[in-house]
Amino acid sequence: MNVSDTVMKAELLVHNLLKNDNMDVCCPWEKEARAYTIENIYWSFISELVKAMVLLVFYFSAYSMNFVEYISQLFNGNIYLVFFFYFLITYLGERILDFYFNMKLSYLIEHKYGFSVETMGAWLKDQAKGLGVGFIIGLIVIAFLFKSFDLFGNWWWFPASMGMIVFAVILANLFPIVLIPLFFKLTPIEDEELKELLTNLNRKAGIKVKGFHSINLSSKTIKQNAMLAGLFNTKRVIISDTLLNESSRNEIEAVIAHELGHHKAKHMIKKIFFSSLHILLLFVLIDYFMKFFIPEFPNDFKKTLAGFPLFIVISMILGVILKPVSLYISRFYESKADELALELCSDPSSLSLVLYKLAEKNKEWLSPPSWIVWFMYGHPPMKDRLKNCRNKERNA
Repeated sequence: MNVSDTVMKAELLVHNLLKNDNMDVCCPWEKEARAYTIENIYWSFISELVKAMVLLVFYFSAYSMNFVEYISQLFNGNIYLVFFFYFLITYLGERILDFYFNMKLSYLIEHKYGFSVETMGAWLKDQAKGLGVGFIIGLIVIAFLFKSFDLFGNWWWFPASMGMIVFAVILANLFPIVLIPLFFKLTPIEDEELKELLTNLNRKAGIKVKGFHSINLSSKTIKQNAMLAGLFNTKRVIISDTLLNESSRNEIEAVIAHELGHHKAKHMIKKIFFSSLHILLLFVLIDYFMKFFIPEFPNDFKKTLAGFPLFIVISMILGVILKPVSLYISRFYESKADELALELCSDPSSLSLVLYKLAEKNKEWLSPPSWIVWFMYGHPPMKDRLKNCRNKERNA
């Protein structure tokens, strides 16, 4: 399909969206997108349910406490070695348990719907890298939590929540220069006209970036994406080669304008603030429920360590309960970023057109049920985004 055909289809879709709600008529991929989303939700739910059940059995059967006692004797009560070995074994056990579900979600389903182009060997290599990265990050996080238990006792939840936010900011800063290169290749964009367009866009938004890079997403998937990654001195524009190869410069500009809109509206700072409140509330509630099951928490090292599977399950349950609030805030910010993108980009009509193309390429369910939106969607449904963009274009 050439660019003019895509533009005509996008114009027709937006026109139909403004007149009726029959997605199957307006959008030929809607049925497949619906099936793709539901299958991902189903297997994600099963994965979390199985994990929670295994962790609960591990704790309430006393296997966890017996394991702590065994390794405590093995290492002569050295709490650092006991902690490390317990984390190592339980982490590996969890990843082995997760292996099938990860393969189902990130390999089998992606191949089934025509997204993934990875071989099994390449996918396994990525999983091995993820295993190492996850171990390092997990060890730092859990060690910090236990140090908070040790230093602050019953008041652990406040310094721990603040520390988690600081760590998240550090990871976000390192993301484009450390984490992305582990899995993808980043190369400077050579298209001088596109670079000039994006430079002017950044100048208009008042955002300074370190450069414009292409990421070889096509080595793993046909999906398209773009982002403004990093914080502070690592901030840079990253565009997938799949998007670069199949979109006009104005469409790419519109996508980046959306990302710049977040930064122009200080959404990152606001998200850090709300995340701080979210984690603080989460830890306060976890503390309450942990003490209900383990009165000695967090002051008894052995019982607290043995109870960590319960800690994880409680955090999973509370995370689901609190998730709609954080997703609502995220959707609100995404809508505002779309509005700012229309003001920033040189051709506002390009935003609705590129959103259509992204929805088609990524097989996005344009009009999912409200319960799925509330519990799963950090962006407004694409149908709403397209309508809002076109309405604001016409009212401009």
